[in-house]
Amino acid sequence: MALSNKFAANLIFCALENEIAIDVAYRKKVSGSEITDGLPNYKIMKQIALRKRYSLIYPLMIKIAPWLIIFLFPIQWCVAIIGSVFFHQTSTESIRLLPTTLQNRELIRLAIAQEPQFSRLEQLIQPMSVFKLGRRLGLLFVLRSLFAHLIFIRAIFSKKNKQKRDMVLHARDSFLLLLIGYDISCGSDIVLTDDHYQRWSYILSHLAKDFRIVQHGFLDDGIHFPNKYGNVSKIYLRDKSFLKQFQRIYTLTESQLYSPKIEITKTPISKEALFLASSFPAIEHEIELIKIIRNNIRIPIIIKLHPAHTYDERKNQLLALADLSVEAEINPACLIFVSYNSFMEFDYLQNNMQTVSIARAGGVAQAYEEILKLLMHIDK
Repeated sequence: MALSNKFAANLIFCALENEIAIDVAYRKKVSGSEITDGLPNYKIMKQIALRKRYSLIYPLMIKIAPWLIIFLFPIQWCVAIIGSVFFHQTSTESIRLLPTTLQNRELIRLAIAQEPQFSRLEQLIQPMSVFKLGRRLGLLFVLRSLFAHLIFIRAIFSKKNKQKRDMVLHARDSFLLLLIGYDISCGSDIVLTDDHYQRWSYILSHLAKDFRIVQHGFLDDGIHFPNKYGNVSKIYLRDKSFLKQFQRIYTLTESQLYSPKIEITKTPISKEALFLASSFPAIEHEIELIKIIRNNIRIPIIIKLHPAHTYDERKNQLLALADLSVEAEINPACLIFVSYNSFMEFDYLQNNMQTVSIARAGGVAQAYEEILKLLMHIDK
């Protein structure tokens, strides 16, 4: 695909507009209070935590951040140019993996293990540094990316002040995204990610010749994206009920079900424990539920914090209610699995464990009643 600088710049701009739409949707979920007042539409849950942690200097931090990002752009350009001096491009056909977390790298591999034709192809992790991408692309494509980035920056500064601030914050890795775009458009690799609809998937769906998504969690039907996503060759689904949600976003060629096996770790209290898989946006609900359980039921409690979430001081309040807290890579065996609305529930159901979702139960009180009913049934 011949990728023009103007098209590349517009692609990144549209990808980040869609990313802002995700933050706007999450902002609405916590609206109705002053909790999001004054916060940018940029990783809204993380901003709530940061403002709590740095309350006095947070307003200054958020004013400086856009200027710091702009200041870093020329440094990124120079690093990519230096990388291009050591140009080295691999031409072997491969499977390119773009995991959103280290943990999800294995998830992608488990999903495609069902594809025997992939066994002959090398699995490569997509470079995510401007130096490595500069080295892969060479000077010509680095300079093209730089010119496209200048077009992109000009488009940002045509926005209104508040929109400009939001876009600049999201643009922190915009030059990296351009390099990835040129890199993907030059090759014929199969590209896989566990990203559902963030900026990487928007770009890949428009540029990759064979782009595939491995589902790793729930999708949010309440997000209204301003820009249309592209094509996906195949989506690996945990359940066929999610197919229509992906079809709402992408032009989809094929889908396939997969059921990864996770390692369940026994702990000294697993046989009789309740395990809470925490998520920072739901921490108030979690604390409320665990307090009710503590006051009314004698049951050991295991808690795991979400590895990708930034927590505020309420983390300590939640962990103080636990008999045992486990690290991100541990999936503890338990009597009952509880979450606000975690996709881990599929893994525990697959391992024949009882589960409760606060969101699907209808709230904390209803979730507590479901837990009581499960315990009564187990006792029988």
